[in-house]
Amino acid sequence: MRIASSYAVLIALAAAPCSAQDGALVTDRPDFTESALSVLPGVVQVEAGYTWTRNDGVDVHSLGEVLLRIGVLPRAEVRVGLNSFAWSDGPSNASGMEDASLGVKVELTPGSNQGYQLLRPSIALLVSTTLPTGAEEFGETELQPAATLAMSWDLSERLGLGANAGVGAPTLDGDRFGQFSGSLALGASVTEHLGAYGEYYVFAPPGPDAEAAGFLNGGLTWLLGEDFQLDLRAGFGVHGDDADAFFFGGGLATRF
Repeated sequence: MRIASSYAVLIALAAAPCSAQDGALVTDRPDFTESALSVLPGVVQVEAGYTWTRNDGVDVHSLGEVLLRIGVLPRAEVRVGLNSFAWSDGPSNASGMEDASLGVKVELTPGSNQGYQLLRPSIALLVSTTLPTGAEEFGETELQPAATLAMSWDLSERLGLGANAGVGAPTLDGDRFGQFSGSLALGASVTEHLGAYGEYYVFAPPGPDAEAAGFLNGGLTWLLGEDFQLDLRAGFGVHGDDADAFFFGGGLATRF
């Protein structure tokens, strides 16, 4: 299981519901759900972190989780995932880089800011693939293409709702299979600088001939300035082959 993967760089629902076009810092971490907003043209946003995962008695550490988001058009960004250096502690120890990734995010429709209308969410399309650049123990030898539709709603001045629906054709140990992923996240602004979120997400299936795996995840964000944010998150498996999994992590986001 790769909870800390190139696909798991996450929506800023924990921040106050707002638009990146208004100058607010909107990140795709620390949750799984991708945001429906791109960074502004000419802006480079860097998001990074660390995750510890325990599953079936094996501890996996992932340090880096680096995602570069580069604004190229008013509603589009290029995404470069440098990913992580990973190491495992268990029956057999291993270490090495995970696969890098490359993708784009394009905003399709802006949401309604009048009366918080649920029928008019912000919608964006993300298309990406991993690149076979990682170590044998933590990467794949073939491309891992995926596409995700990201949606978000402003429920009030302090509450935001996000959802993702994605499809992909990943490989695991050389076996390619079709995969659906979905998520639902609720975020709240606790104060002007502190946010919190909770979410559920699922992979169906997480691997060939595997049972759909679902997870619950929650965390906090702390905005230290207009261009810098810290975060913490923790989660666990709730059903499927990864029901015994637990993970914890933290990170940061900044922009230039």
